[in-house]
Amino acid sequence: MKKMLVVLSILLLLFGFLSCSSTKSGKTKSNPVRFKDRIGRVTKVDFQNKSRTVLVGRHHFQYEREENSEGQLYVETLWRFRAPFDDELASGVTEARSKIILTAYPRELTRPAGLWVASMEGRNEVKLEGGQGWVTLPLTEGAKKYFKNIAEDLRIEYRMGVREF
Repeated sequence: MKKMLVVLSILLLLFGFLSCSSTKSGKTKSNPVRFKDRIGRVTKVDFQNKSRTVLVGRHHFQYEREENSEGQLYVETLWRFRAPFDDELASGVTEARSKIILTAYPRELTRPAGLWVASMEGRNEVKLEGGQGWVTLPLTEGAKKYFKNIAEDLRIEYRMGVREF
């Protein structure tokens, strides 16, 4: 039991140091345990259709919840089980799963034009060697890269639908 606590403490410190040493660029924000990115402008129809194309069709997530109101568009996926990344394996991770949450809010100045501002949040949970349950640890570089790839796919799809002349 003491050995497990020591190993977990070391892993938490390691993840803490890894997350502090990362660099941020552009609009991507990432706190120790969640990935956040402002994707950009999108129409309501494109948010509904292209989000599904990217998340379900390309990245194999399944929707858990989808809400469309006058003030917010919202998509939340089920947890998607995936193979641990190399840097997670090196830290004692045996299983991993990820979830995506998309939100969009109307742009006040362009409300009549129907443009919304979309953001993505990526969540990650892992099981550690010798551990029994899912835990949330700081994101590794592999997990950040995974979420950045999904965010970029969404950004490209949304941009194709919003044309400015």
